[in-house]
Amino acid sequence: MHRVIEIWPELKRDLEHQLVGFSDFKTMLQQVDAPVSPMDIGIGLDRLRESYGLAQLIWKRYRILDFTQELGIFEICVTNIFNSEKY
Repeated sequence: MHRVIEIWPELKRDLEHQLVGFSDFKTMLQQVDAPVSPMDIGIGLDRLRESYGLAQLIWKRYRILDFTQELGIFEICVTNIFNSEKY
């Protein structure tokens, strides 16, 4: 964790260049008439929230979910996502 704090400014800058923001991504989906919310494809918020924990078991590569688990902030991040009112 100490190392993450040490390199955070550079890491944050790199991530901001690599990741698409929520608003931009939502706009891209809307432009091609794709579903933009879980409800659009018949998934309720409770099921979606549960799936965040299961998602780590699907892929063999290291992802942001793994990173948040290692930092001990996974539940905080998921709670923030679902409290953001973006759904």
